[in-house]
Amino acid sequence: MRDQIIMARVYSVLAKSKNKHGLYQELQSRIKESHRAVGEATADAELHRSAPDRMRAMGQVLTKAREELYDCKVISQRLRAMLQSADEQVRSLKKQSTFLSQLAAKTIPNSIHCLSMRLTIDYYLLPVEKRKFPRSENLENPELYHYALFSDNVLAASVVVNSTIMNAKEPEKHVFHLVTDKLNFGAMNMWFLLNPPGKATIHVENVDEFKWLNSSYCPVLRQLESAAMKEFYFKADRPTTLSAGSSNLKYRNPKYLSMLNHLRFYLPEIYPKLDKILFLDDDIVVQKDLTGLWDVDLNGMVNGAVFTCGESFHRFDKYLNFSNPHIARNFDPNACGWAYGMNIFDLKQWKNKDITGIYHKWQTMNEDRVLWKLGTLPPGLMTFYKLTHPLDKSWHVLGLGYNPSIDRSEIDNAAVAHYNGNMKPWLELHVNRLDDACCRITDRVGVGGKIVIVFFRMTPDAQLGSTTETSQADESTTEPKKTRQLGEWLYASSRCRGNDQPVPLLRRPRRRLRAGGCPQPPPEGSIEEGVQEQEQERGVPVGDVHPQGAPPGDQQLQREQ
Repeated sequence: MRDQIIMARVYSVLAKSKNKHGLYQELQSRIKESHRAVGEATADAELHRSAPDRMRAMGQVLTKAREELYDCKVISQRLRAMLQSADEQVRSLKKQSTFLSQLAAKTIPNSIHCLSMRLTIDYYLLPVEKRKFPRSENLENPELYHYALFSDNVLAASVVVNSTIMNAKEPEKHVFHLVTDKLNFGAMNMWFLLNPPGKATIHVENVDEFKWLNSSYCPVLRQLESAAMKEFYFKADRPTTLSAGSSNLKYRNPKYLSMLNHLRFYLPEIYPKLDKILFLDDDIVVQKDLTGLWDVDLNGMVNGAVFTCGESFHRFDKYLNFSNPHIARNFDPNACGWAYGMNIFDLKQWKNKDITGIYHKWQTMNEDRVLWKLGTLPPGLMTFYKLTHPLDKSWHVLGLGYNPSIDRSEIDNAAVAHYNGNMKPWLELHVNRLDDACCRITDRVGVGGKIVIVFFRMTPDAQLGSTTETSQADESTTEPKKTRQLGEWLYASSRCRGNDQPVPLLRRPRRRLRAGGCPQPPPEGSIEEGVQEQEQERGVPVGDVHPQGAPPGDQQLQREQ
């Protein structure tokens, strides 16, 4: 039928040029009918039931047109012109797709933004004495298991922390060091005050309060103040659309401007009394106990990481500019890359080998971006060159944020599943085929880990911007997709759970929302009252998992796993 449509378009042009208006109108009518019958079908079985009749009718019109208009030379010229036009359209759509996917990767979902605002308001309404986390004496104890997590995404950080704790054999021995920015500091604190990770220790810091991290010490901050870098990022007449100048659009992602992305090179300065620390990205889900990483013998190396030699684009020559003599003289272009996202660092060896100084040297030399473009993996590969110990691949599976063909067994067997790439689970760009894997990964994680799928496969009604104040009757209704406040309920995807039953993540005192979804400040004391109410109702701390390890209705799903 699509071939018929193509020929009908050719003959309609010829009919119009020869003033055969009756035939032209008939061809146009049949083209529209055939388009409706074909629709989005990719196989015969998907065609509309009227398709055979439409095909016969189109065949009769084409026979008539062929008798009146057939000219081999003219038709071949017209088909070549249509092919050229289609090729140009495909190229244009590919450029547009690349541009839009990079643009979408930089966005913050409205649900995350509004939840952060609400949490921030709640935090600064709390009395100062209630803003502290317990067990602060564990923060500098080198005998415990310490994790470094740098993020400005509240719910992503929650997934990392909760999935780690739910799989830990001794949760009370785990300490999480979170660093965020000034904008999200209140929200990050409030989330974990309301949702403490069991018996684990947690500490949240503000990167803007690191006074030692300034432009006189840090090359990245110094370079961001330079005129050349400001022009690269902020100049108004810089190409930003589908022109040739947008070829490096991904490097202009705001994450490259955030110091949170570069803090990984300053671990001994941030945690001077620790011997080892496990660095985690905020786009991972932990599936197994990670304490075995502290027992890995790094053989005098500084960094323990999973190597990525399986793909040719993970070699050094794909990250670094080997036409530069400094790069060519110091590095092997065929050397294996390794993965950031789950790295065990020996901070004693780090200090002995002056790793931060090595990083500063290369970062200073790259002021004009002649050694590599942007990002932290290229300088990481250079800084830890010949100082990285290979870990078993089962510790860390990568690519869930860009590769839909990852083997399911590889995901299930990995200790850490990493959504590196643009298609994060909280964006509309997510990889649909990996949804089921997400469910199996996170259903074991309990309340906090549910967020990866809920993260944001929410129904439009469940998004904060469209919520309304709920009545008491709403609490007991089983009607699917009932409007509720985001802070009170988030919905699991029907693809994931097989139904639209709400998954309780964080119960909050009700409040009326202003138009546009921005919350009004709650009445004084309502936060504390809501927390006490929840503790009385459930008999467990706010944000802890249910006594059976999962929300009601999840036990059967876990047994099936």
